[in-house]
Amino acid sequence: MKEWGVDDVMVVELSFMFIIILGRWLLPKGNISHSALSQLLLVYLSLASDILDLLTLFSEKEIYLSSPMVHIVLVIFSLCMFQFALNLTATRGRSFHAEFDEAEYEIRQLPPPIPIHQKVLNKLMPSTTPSSSTARPLTTTSANQTPRIKPRAASFSIMNPSVTIFENPIHNENLEMQESKNSLVLKPTFPEVNLLSTIPRPIMQNRLSIGSLNSLHSSLWHTSRSKQMSRKSIAESVKVFVKKRSAKFLRSEIWSILVTLSLQDGPFFAVRLVAIFVYRVRSFLTYFFTFKNFLILLFQTYRITSICLERDQEEEEFEEKMDTIRRMSLAASQLGVSVNRNFYLRMKNQLTLLWRCIFGPKLYQTYPAIPPTPMRNDQQPAHIYEKNTAESLSDTVFFALKLSFGILKVTWPICLIYFYRKGFLTYDNGIVTLRLAGCVAIVSAYFMLLRGVGRYVNPSYKLFIDEFYRVKTNTSKDARQHLLAKFDFSLSHWQPDYVIDTSAVRKIPMISITKDELLNRTEPTLLERIFHYPTLFLGYICVNVFGRRLMFPGSLQLLRQMMERPLLDGRTNLIVQHRAKRYVIRTADGNNIDTIFVDRRQSNQTNNGRTLVVTCEGNAGFYEMGCMGTPIDRGYSVLGWNRPGFGESSGYPGALSEINSIDAVMRYAIEELHFLVDDIVIFAWSIGGYSACWTAVSYQDIRGLVLDAVFDDVLPLAQRQMPAFASKFVEKTIRYYLDLNNVQLLKLFNGPFYLIRRTQDEIISLVPGRVETNRGNELLFNVLHYRYPHIYNDDQTLTLLRRYVCANQVQRIALYDQYCSNETDLQALTREYRMEHPKAAYPCKFGETFSLIERQRFAVYLIDQYLVNFDSQHCTPLPQTFFRIPDRCV
Repeated sequence: MKEWGVDDVMVVELSFMFIIILGRWLLPKGNISHSALSQLLLVYLSLASDILDLLTLFSEKEIYLSSPMVHIVLVIFSLCMFQFALNLTATRGRSFHAEFDEAEYEIRQLPPPIPIHQKVLNKLMPSTTPSSSTARPLTTTSANQTPRIKPRAASFSIMNPSVTIFENPIHNENLEMQESKNSLVLKPTFPEVNLLSTIPRPIMQNRLSIGSLNSLHSSLWHTSRSKQMSRKSIAESVKVFVKKRSAKFLRSEIWSILVTLSLQDGPFFAVRLVAIFVYRVRSFLTYFFTFKNFLILLFQTYRITSICLERDQEEEEFEEKMDTIRRMSLAASQLGVSVNRNFYLRMKNQLTLLWRCIFGPKLYQTYPAIPPTPMRNDQQPAHIYEKNTAESLSDTVFFALKLSFGILKVTWPICLIYFYRKGFLTYDNGIVTLRLAGCVAIVSAYFMLLRGVGRYVNPSYKLFIDEFYRVKTNTSKDARQHLLAKFDFSLSHWQPDYVIDTSAVRKIPMISITKDELLNRTEPTLLERIFHYPTLFLGYICVNVFGRRLMFPGSLQLLRQMMERPLLDGRTNLIVQHRAKRYVIRTADGNNIDTIFVDRRQSNQTNNGRTLVVTCEGNAGFYEMGCMGTPIDRGYSVLGWNRPGFGESSGYPGALSEINSIDAVMRYAIEELHFLVDDIVIFAWSIGGYSACWTAVSYQDIRGLVLDAVFDDVLPLAQRQMPAFASKFVEKTIRYYLDLNNVQLLKLFNGPFYLIRRTQDEIISLVPGRVETNRGNELLFNVLHYRYPHIYNDDQTLTLLRRYVCANQVQRIALYDQYCSNETDLQALTREYRMEHPKAAYPCKFGETFSLIERQRFAVYLIDQYLVNFDSQHCTPLPQTFFRIPDRCV
């Protein structure tokens, strides 16, 4: 194949100019004359020659030997071709025209209604001077021209209301009727209006001309005798003028220049500078074209500035009329006319209020001054915020949309597979989906606006939103607490009271694999290694689609909606009756945690207030109606919190967010609430045991740990709910993403704790209601065996341990009387060991020299020190008699 020579390349380059000119000639021409088209083609000829000048860089050795520079030149050359796809200069013209009458300044005049009694008086006492409201011939210059009312002196008739251009446009009908009734006794009054920021536009009917300031003076002295008229707000005309003025910046000429500068001259200038300063090109052509590009950039910038700043005849007329308005305002002030300069400020405030109502937080209730009396669920207390129809309907629509999106999040893999198998994943269906999404967006925007209007007309919400934004930017803790103690609202717009630095984010402890399991682990097979990462990916999808929601059902929107009233009542009880304070804490991983604090340190009723109890709720528990009530009834200071995704806390629940949340709560209690670590007790219920055990390991000096209905490991409970064939998949997924292994964490805690076991527990028992299948038993077995290896070191003792733990009440009493009849001696031995070892450390050497009988006695005794049985189901509130501060046993 013959290679191209220099002549062939030159022919292609020269034909390039012809293609550009021919293509522009073939493009749609719009409303353009042949003369203008010829000039435009000459412009395109110049552009084509400038583009071809860029290729002269390839004649430089430094350029064509550099592969990056060659690619850069070709890319810029291709990029500049896009400017010809924008047809901007073909129909260019001036777009600004101030539509003002050349001879006079016109103000709208609407014919005012004439009261009935005045019509009667007009008939009985006809005016000698024609009134401004009486019919008179109107002169017109053509059939299509609107007649004008010529300027004339004001009427002296006492039958007509006054006419003034200074009237406030905001007059309701009642005020107009009242002024009409009082028209027999008139005084020169000039209502307020903002004249400095407004100007009228020409209208098509009922117009009044103002010629000069002298006519203004004469009309001002006689306005009390002239007829009242309403006029168009001048501010709207200024708005129109500003829009017309801004139309200058939308001229096609400006955009054409900007396109040329950004796609041609600018990149060309930059690449030539690179060639000169980086690649040391020293040719005359490169210098010449670089300087040429610089001049074009400079002159075109000057051209854009001139277009934007030039003043045409219409604008000068507008400035003259604005100066007239300023002089009119000055004359009005000299004559004692009050000019309202706050009208537009009030309008701005109202628009700001509407904007805040649209995007403001939800208001739930206004806390009453005294604890409310209990009421049925079908009765709404007076302190609950009552929504109007607009807001209620909008909230219902938004709830339906959130619920639909939540269902879609759960079912999207199944839907995707179904649509794929049915052949629904087509381009046309994609367009339909986009249209549906657009409709949903429009509906959402409409109901958001409707909700804002509903809130705007609701006095209760307006009062709340005004105080909310006044306090939102206030850094005073007292002001913030005052608002939180007065209103119950969504915390999505609330700034955190305490922020943890992101560098302090916690990581999930890898403690599920013990040393024995690690030593006994077999080498994975080839099939297991092949499917390892696909299994993890599938597990990740399952966890984020439905697994996390099944493990933490309290994060479901539907459940929160169903429990809204009990949660509101619970918050009301805490804040009104117990004077609790609400705080928002920002965790290291970015979640906002809703917390509440009941301070009993100043209480004289009990000394328990100096001890802080931090509660950890279950997978469907909230501090409003969870386990906070038990320590509060005992007189302790209590700090409760809702995990991420629960209540007003943001984020999603999970193992990592759980430990970062409790870490932020503990730091706040120590640094802001000023509690000592050894004055803090962790009280956990159900799945909250994981965060409690992690806290106990991370803060070893806490006073104690109380575990209520806590399991040892979440894996057996998860496998019970899933099919048997998916057992291995469930295990791998749990261990990698939702590894809530309490027993391995609790082994690392050296402080005191005790376990409250629900004997009829139906949640953490493998067989509901069977105490021997309660997973709390396994927690106790493993921890006691780890802490006291010299006590539980043979099969007989371990058998006795399981027998005593799984026995019923009668059997336990019998076994305890058999082995622990001399309880005083056992207590003396444990007390002696504590004196010898003042600091607890586990595993311990207690019982190292004991006989088999002594070990069996202590096996039963230690169980009784760590285990408390509560004859109830999983969700029954814990009576205060079961709550105590744990003490060290051995």
